[in-house]
Amino acid sequence: MPAPFPSSTDSFTDAFHTRLKALLQLPAGEDALGLLILVLANASMMPEMAAALGPAIRKRYRELQAAGASALESAPADDAAVFRQLQAFDLEQIPLVRERETGPWRLQFNPLRALRPARNSSAVIDRLYRPFDAQGFHFDKPFLEREMLWRGSVGGRDLRLLFNKFPFAHYHCLALIDAAAHKPQHLARRDVSDLLHVMDALQRLEGLAFAWNSLGAFASVNHQHWQMTLSDRAYPVEAPRWRHRGGDSLYPLTVQRMHSEEALWRAIDACQRQDQAFNLLLRPGDYCLIRRRRQGHFEAQGWAPGLAWSEVCGSFGLSDEALFNGLEAEAITQQLRALATD
Repeated sequence: MPAPFPSSTDSFTDAFHTRLKALLQLPAGEDALGLLILVLANASMMPEMAAALGPAIRKRYRELQAAGASALESAPADDAAVFRQLQAFDLEQIPLVRERETGPWRLQFNPLRALRPARNSSAVIDRLYRPFDAQGFHFDKPFLEREMLWRGSVGGRDLRLLFNKFPFAHYHCLALIDAAAHKPQHLARRDVSDLLHVMDALQRLEGLAFAWNSLGAFASVNHQHWQMTLSDRAYPVEAPRWRHRGGDSLYPLTVQRMHSEEALWRAIDACQRQDQAFNLLLRPGDYCLIRRRRQGHFEAQGWAPGLAWSEVCGSFGLSDEALFNGLEAEAITQQLRALATD
């Protein structure tokens, strides 16, 4: 994506599509499997993207299949494991993400998302702060350079946007501010201020939202990062029916809605001091913090192994088509209630 940052929604989405296409045209290297997985998963989010990128995806897939063991041996272990699982999919037809609603909730059938490595999201978490581990996986690794959508200065802050390798939202990116500082997934007052400055600079992008998973709220990597998306519609937690939005119904989880940086920081700081897991959904001038139980400290149903920001905001990703077709609103409500703090 050329500098400066695109100033309109159309220029951003065009750059997003163009960069994905370019990733498939790069010379095949050690990251070829990972780039294929990234492009395939992003293309599955939107029919028009799948149609445009489908031929190039299938060409690269056949090339890697022909390379056989040599392609797998040179790839990172996570990518090799995912590629082996891709053999079960018929890539002549890109497996498209589908959605439906049940009661106030949104369900998403996303079979490729299930291939994502668990990393920290499978751990039992007791504290929200852990020191950054330079030897573990983080987003400042050199091999991730080719997975980058854009890097530069936005609102006076150094911003990197990486494609989400297993997206579950439209134009889904990982946003890192001052990534080279190697800060853990824990927020200081300055971090919140920096994010809000970036969001203010990008507010012309339609549907812009930033989200946060604390440790204990299914953050998968302990390197400070935000999730950025251009969501085409509001999340269920943003519906006017809920009391925190002025309606009559009580949301199954405790939601704090705020409009100032000071109020947002006070809410975040209180959670972090208490080791209270939380998720954030932030839009320009409209901030939601959702308190929840830490992972490993509540009963999760088999269909809900990972309950991160999207799920606590009412949108649930499923990889089983029968569950996608049959899951009812009451079961989802009960799962969210099990996640609620006392």
